[in-house]
Amino acid sequence: MRVNRRSVLTAIVALLAAAPSVWGQESLYGAAAPADAALVRVVNAQTEPLAELWIGATRFTALAPDGVSPYRPVNPGIHQIFVGTRSAELIPRRGVYYTVMVTRDGLSIVEDTAHTRPDRAQIVLYNFS
Repeated sequence: MRVNRRSVLTAIVALLAAAPSVWGQESLYGAAAPADAALVRVVNAQTEPLAELWIGATRFTALAPDGVSPYRPVNPGIHQIFVGTRSAELIPRRGVYYTVMVTRDGLSIVEDTAHTRPDRAQIVLYNFS
């Protein structure tokens, strides 16, 4: 089989032209969460800002009143959640989403509803009053 030199050069140029878009995917979407992680977000339902919150070794910072953090990966296992003098225990499971609600009365942890239909929007309402 004879390989045409021009075809090989054309293929190399096409691959090099497409490479930056592949390299840019991570900067566009951010790094993917580890496959074995749980995902946790924090809701600050207090009237004052939340300076910081720790879930194991994962630190959430500067959350405004009524603010919601993005989901962050947390390794499965047993974790203590610390907010000032309050604490709670979280045992996240792989691939499960959690919401930690911080209120003036304490901490509430909710396992979020699984989103199994990416072709449809999903709205979940929590009533912590």
